[in-house]
Amino acid sequence: MSARPLVTVQRENKVIPLPKVFLSPIRYDVIQFVHTLMNLNGRAPYAVTRRAGHQTSAESWGTGRAVARIPRVSGGGTHRSGQGAFGNMCRGGHRFGQPKTFRKWNKACNVKIRKLAVRAALAASAVPALVLARGHSISKVPEIPLVVSDNFEKVSKTRAALKFLARMGLKEDCLRCKYHRNERAGKGKVRGRKRKLKKGPLIICNNMRHLHLALRNIPGVDIMHVKHLNLLRLCPGGHVGRMIVWTESAFKKLDAKFRAFLPGHVVDGKRVLNSEEVQGVVRKKHPMKRKVKRGARANRQKTLREQLNPAVRLWAKQEKQIRKQKAAIRSDARVSAEVRHAAMLKRKRWMATVAGLIKDGKVVPGKEEELKKRFPRVLDPVDPKWWEKRNPGPSKKKQAADLEKRRRRQTVEKKQRIRLNEARATLNKELKERREAKHKKLQELKKAGKLELTPEKRKERRDKKIKERNAARKAAREAGLKRAEARKKRHEKKASKPDPKKADAKKPAGKK
Repeated sequence: MSARPLVTVQRENKVIPLPKVFLSPIRYDVIQFVHTLMNLNGRAPYAVTRRAGHQTSAESWGTGRAVARIPRVSGGGTHRSGQGAFGNMCRGGHRFGQPKTFRKWNKACNVKIRKLAVRAALAASAVPALVLARGHSISKVPEIPLVVSDNFEKVSKTRAALKFLARMGLKEDCLRCKYHRNERAGKGKVRGRKRKLKKGPLIICNNMRHLHLALRNIPGVDIMHVKHLNLLRLCPGGHVGRMIVWTESAFKKLDAKFRAFLPGHVVDGKRVLNSEEVQGVVRKKHPMKRKVKRGARANRQKTLREQLNPAVRLWAKQEKQIRKQKAAIRSDARVSAEVRHAAMLKRKRWMATVAGLIKDGKVVPGKEEELKKRFPRVLDPVDPKWWEKRNPGPSKKKQAADLEKRRRRQTVEKKQRIRLNEARATLNKELKERREAKHKKLQELKKAGKLELTPEKRKERRDKKIKERNAARKAAREAGLKRAEARKKRHEKKASKPDPKKADAKKPAGKK
């Protein structure tokens, strides 16, 4: 976007403010959308003739001849006779879903989105980088956006118009359009649009009576009235950044045309959102709630987690306690209401400070009425009993009934707690007696020597294991030797026998 607040009127030594429409956001998506819809409205209706595909005498043969019931060309003596006709699947037949002249050719586009696209196109035309990227030659142009005096509107001769554009540094751009006239690819060559012409500068003025006569014969140069801005001219082909030459009177009418009443300064939205005043008031980011798994598989996973990590139960218990505490804080309506009320006051005070109505916690002199109108009761002291006045609470009778109900519940809970403690004590006593009896029995067996092993018994057991292992190894070694001897005998026996095949080969060929 253009950030320059003033623009020079060329060859006039005059400075005028930049219209606020040039501060609009450049929305490429909106421009493409609107350009596509508007471009479709320039189509000429077309259709096929009503008799297409039916210009032959054909009739179905009916059933019983083992052929399809499609109409067939009558007659004989030629390959055409008997062929299918009329159908969209037949050679020479009609087309399926052929275009009609009475179809809906025009595409509607909302007025607001058209205006938004025009604003974006004008804002893009004030960015030199986008104008260069579109292909214009602007190396000698003094300033963008380029504004000229209203005397240019009185020009009616092409020679004078070319001289004026050359003085503004646009001669190269006009020559680029003149000498780059290429032949179109595709069928457009036979449809009356054989050559393509590049787009040059666009002249936007307030009075076209004489100027359009001077510019109509210059290739690539277009002219448009400021009251009738067309996106197809501002962004040919949907590409932003066309080189525009404004006359002074047309340039001044832009604010009135688009009703651009923007504030004197544009607020930096990112800085405002990240400021301490806003971040101190907004809610914290809550994590996304996970869905609870149900079913046998989920229970099995939970059991496996508990087996692998016994601390899972403890963590679940702690999380449950934390959730209860948070729920208790949320259920306290007074606390949450006080927090919201304080946040609301803080937010309004900050907004009044940004608007310039409050400075250092005090009202700016002369702006008391505006502050009362826009932000009422911002600086009023907070009543400490505002909650009691707003929420008087339950009556004394209900409070007494609630107290009696709470006492009964506490009595019942106390009795249940006592019974539970007695049952636990009894169980612990029984377990303790069992443990003592088991320990006593183990001590008696130990004293009798039935549980301990003497060094002689340990040595005897170890020697026995060694002997068993050595015997097993010796038996395995002997069995291997026996198998090797048997294998050797078989080979010797096989080698001593004569081979009958070799004996037959040594005999003479004539004898058997």
